[in-house]
Amino acid sequence: MNRMKQRKYKPETSPYLTGVFLRYSGASYIAEVQAALRDLKPYWSEIREVEANFEIVSNLIPMALQEGAESWLILYRSDKPQELLILPFPDPAAKYYTRNGKSVKLGGGSDLAVLPLLELIRGDWDKWFADIGYRNLKRNLSPKEPWWPRPLITRFQLVRINTSLDSLLRMPEVRRQPVEQQGIQHALKEASQRIQQQRNEVLAHVLEAEDEDHKQELITKFEEHIIEENNRLFDCLQSTREGKIIIPSIVRSFEEIIDDETKRFLISAETVEKFACEQFLEGFDFSLPGSGLWRAVERELNLSLVWYVRYCYGIVGNDPMIATENPSVRITIQAGSRGVNLNEREKGNSCRLRGITLGGIEYILRSSHDNGVAAKFQPVVGEEWLRFMTEKEGGLITALQRIRRIRNRHAHISAMSQVQYQQLHDLIFSPEEDVSESVLERVLRMKINILEYRRKID
Repeated sequence: MNRMKQRKYKPETSPYLTGVFLRYSGASYIAEVQAALRDLKPYWSEIREVEANFEIVSNLIPMALQEGAESWLILYRSDKPQELLILPFPDPAAKYYTRNGKSVKLGGGSDLAVLPLLELIRGDWDKWFADIGYRNLKRNLSPKEPWWPRPLITRFQLVRINTSLDSLLRMPEVRRQPVEQQGIQHALKEASQRIQQQRNEVLAHVLEAEDEDHKQELITKFEEHIIEENNRLFDCLQSTREGKIIIPSIVRSFEEIIDDETKRFLISAETVEKFACEQFLEGFDFSLPGSGLWRAVERELNLSLVWYVRYCYGIVGNDPMIATENPSVRITIQAGSRGVNLNEREKGNSCRLRGITLGGIEYILRSSHDNGVAAKFQPVVGEEWLRFMTEKEGGLITALQRIRRIRNRHAHISAMSQVQYQQLHDLIFSPEEDVSESVLERVLRMKINILEYRRKID
């Protein structure tokens, strides 16, 4: 009892307990972890900081601790250097931790999840000590003592290595890469893993959904996730690879006519795909950049062909996506065996129209001689363009069908390989044998014709 009272006021120091703080450049919450590590100094010997890279993390950190983490605390005893206790930071999934035997909810923010884990090691002065905290964390990982109360934050692992830690932390000079590139590699890998996990979840929900509209809503929402992930990767590349952003020639050729959001879709797709190919990333999901390609086609069709159809129905004015018609009015156009509501709005926005999907546009065109679309476009475009738009074999309808099938497979069912990305790229960008322009180029030419006609009638 006297010994415990003495410990209450004199924290125990453990000079043989040491560790490594492994972190990517630009990792989140570095300052918070570093501040917490400084607080450990009275209890522990020096903890080294080491710059992380893709190879070190892959060889040293268990896969379960890589997901969502950007830095790791690796703790060990100097007398047992091959037994490593690894803790990932930040851990945004952590919502509770144990303090003095009670469950405590975090106040918010993933930065707060850094502190409870370190508290389990260092501990409060009245209860925990460096060596005891280290042993107790290890004991929680031991299957021999299931009676031991586990902390609610359990995202740490005990790893035994057969080689020295220093050799794992050193990377051969021939394979050394810039710090920025290492971080981007990690971001590419993580984004690919997140998309596959979300794809599996969405597919399960789609199979359970009975309502066709609900299925389409799930798929559309997932496509937005893919676009957001690819945009984040592009922003990361843009900030670290000055002068290496890939601008497709079609963007330069149609600089004045192509929409800014379309430009971003195309530039981000080509840039991310190029970098992923250069790094030979095994298992990378090329639907991330691929989403930019099919969305570019979809957006330009909504800003031209769909705009003019809506204009003819009195739904829009000069802005293709802002409605002038009452949102409660449903204006349906025949699209194959079903109808498409031309006056459907974005959720939470009573004025902004929802874009029509590639499938919806394809079926509107398939029915163009029955639903009046072909007649509406006759004074706008010449006979050659009208055939390109409305013929069921060849032309725009066939191209949209092929793009849609690729999109449906890789946005909803399985990851996309680099070869499959190239097939999609060729379908959108490469001219056919009897046509001098690609599908996207012809869509943009059609957009020019529609805009010129609009100026005449205004």
